[in-house]
Amino acid sequence: MRVIAVLSCCVSLLLVSTACGLSEAKFIQQVNELQCAHTEECLEDFFDEEWDDLDDCIDDYDDAAEDYRALYDDCEYDATKAKACLGEFKDLGCDSDEIEDMFDECQDVWDCDDDD
Repeated sequence: MRVIAVLSCCVSLLLVSTACGLSEAKFIQQVNELQCAHTEECLEDFFDEEWDDLDDCIDDYDDAAEDYRALYDDCEYDATKAKACLGEFKDLGCDSDEIEDMFDECQDVWDCDDDD
């Protein structure tokens, strides 16, 4: 259950703005695809209960990203940190420690500090 919570948190963290390099939209798309592939591999029973196939899962994550978009309207997207996040995600196994490492790497993709 902890894995599901971490993955759900990632959806809310991975969302809006624009920068050079890896575009925000492409980043979100890739994260959604990786999340679904990881869930299918590591939480097969859960995956099978929730979705018919990988595309169905990705559609749900895409919808969730749209729902959270407004939370990141005033945040600055960092393409360099997004690439690092994807790197962690691509290397992710089913070990909960690896998931926490990935989450730590991905939480700084958007800077939402009000330092203005």
